[in-house]
Amino acid sequence: MADPRYLKLLKKGTGAWNAWRATHPWLSPNLSNADLRDANLSGRDFSETNLSGAILAKATLQTANLSGANLSEADLSDATLSRTRLVLATLPGANLNGADLSNADLSGATLSWANLSQANLSRASLRGSDLNGAYLEGALLNGTNFSQATLRGADLSGTCLDQATLKEANLYQANLYQTSLRGVDLRGAALGHVDLRRAILQGAMLERVNLRGAILHQADLREAHLRGADLRWTQGVKATLWDCDLRETDLKGAKFNGASFIGADLSGADLSLACLNRADLYLANLCGAVFRGTDFSWADLRGVKLTQASLRVNDLSRADLTGTLLSWRDLFGES
Repeated sequence: MADPRYLKLLKKGTGAWNAWRATHPWLSPNLSNADLRDANLSGRDFSETNLSGAILAKATLQTANLSGANLSEADLSDATLSRTRLVLATLPGANLNGADLSNADLSGATLSWANLSQANLSRASLRGSDLNGAYLEGALLNGTNFSQATLRGADLSGTCLDQATLKEANLYQANLYQTSLRGVDLRGAALGHVDLRRAILQGAMLERVNLRGAILHQADLREAHLRGADLRWTQGVKATLWDCDLRETDLKGAKFNGASFIGADLSGADLSLACLNRADLYLANLCGAVFRGTDFSWADLRGVKLTQASLRVNDLSRADLTGTLLSWRDLFGES
């Protein structure tokens, strides 16, 4: 329970509280389970303070210092935390529903299983933070820095992550259904078995990313950069990959039935055992690609670039080209 002496000191205002903290830096105030709802606590120094279980709903903590504070299970719903410092703060299981955390610094913070639904985290820094299992449905995340953050199993469905940074982030098995990820930097990220159904990834940076087993049904990957990415066993039924850079990607066993690869560059890609049934590969570049056991049935391959070296017997030994619109002229031009 909160120490009454600290509660009394809080009522004296920001100046008195911060002056006392400055002269007693070795003390860690105990405000656990304190009822501070609707309180104006802007600019307060709560570093290393125990606020576990505290009720801070609709409180104003703008520009406050909460570095290293214990906010586990705290109620911060609809609180104002813009430009607040929360470096290395612990917030597991905290309720931040609807909170304003825009431009806040949460670097290295622990937010596992926290509720951040509908929160505003635009331009906030969560670099190296722990968001395992966190709930972020409907949160505003444009321009947010998630570099090296852990988001395993996190729910980010319906969020806006445009221009966010997710470099080297761990998003294994995360839910990114219907998210907007335009121009996002995901280089070095782990996206194995992630749910990206109906996600918008236009122009996203995904070079050499691990997307093994990811679900990309109806995702929009126009002009995305996926060179050298691991797309083994991914599922992208009816996905849009126009002008996508897929050079040297590993697409073994991938299923892109009905997907559109118009103008995509698949040179050097490994499409062994991949299913491209009814896919649209009009004007795609398939030079040097591998097709062992690939299913191209009813695919549109008009105008594709395909060198004779790509047609080695081993590469097409089990490929299904039934009903394709590819002609001998498309492959080799006029004889």
